Amino acid sequence: EVTLGSRNIAKRNFGWSTEFTISHNSQMVDDIGHEEYVAAMSSGGYMMYGYKSGYPLNALWGFQYEGVFHNVDEVYKNQITHSYVSQTSISEDNPNYHTLLGRAKYADVDKDGNLSIDDLIYLGSADPVVYGGLQNTFNIYNLKIGVYLAYSLGGKIYNYSELYMSGSYYTNQYRYMTDSWHPVRNPESDLPRAGIGQSHLPSSLQVHDASYLRLKTLSLSYTFNFKKLKKP
Repeated sequence: EVTLGSRNIAKRNFGWSTEFTISHNSQMVDDIGHEEYVAAMSSGGYMMYGYKSGYPLNALWGFQYEGVFHNVDEVYKNQITHSYVSQTSISEDNPNYHTLLGRAKYADVDKDGNLSIDDLIYLGSADPVVYGGLQNTFNIYNLKIGVYLAYSLGGKIYNYSELYMSGSYYTNQYRYMTDSWHPVRNPESDLPRAGIGQSHLPSSLQVHDASYLRLKTLSLSYTFNFKKLKKP
């Protein structure tokens, strides 16, 4: 952690000073015993937050989201290439390819044609790269104004509600779901079709940048000089 301070203006009736703080923390899971990983939070049976040797303590895990199946040709081609997997499985005995249209597809990391924990990937850390604050203080005669801005750069976060809201009949919807896949109105969309229940698994689709800059504190004070109020 490093703090830098400066007096930008120093006059009799006006002053301005600045203090800038920047911090960085680094940590790593070295050993978790005989387990391959330990899940701290899961959804649908798949780890979202968990501990694995060689990765940060606050690591995010999930599938690599690759859009949706737009048409039967894409589904047929995938039966050969095994590039993607989905919650809904089909087989040669029951090749109902139409059931996959508009459904989310994920990268088939191990190329076995099946959705499994072996397809989970590291999606980043919840820890910011750097964080801190910027304090500006202004002195105008007896008036003192303080403005403190907090910031955080880097780091990822899951929007957990997206796992249950998007695509469900029973919840409110995000605005972006109006752009979901539809065979007639929106056949090129890469958002899963609406109305198929919990259409999402933990994936890069719900992981967002956690960086921010916000006004944290605004202070105002005034110093009274009571000696000037006394009668001569």
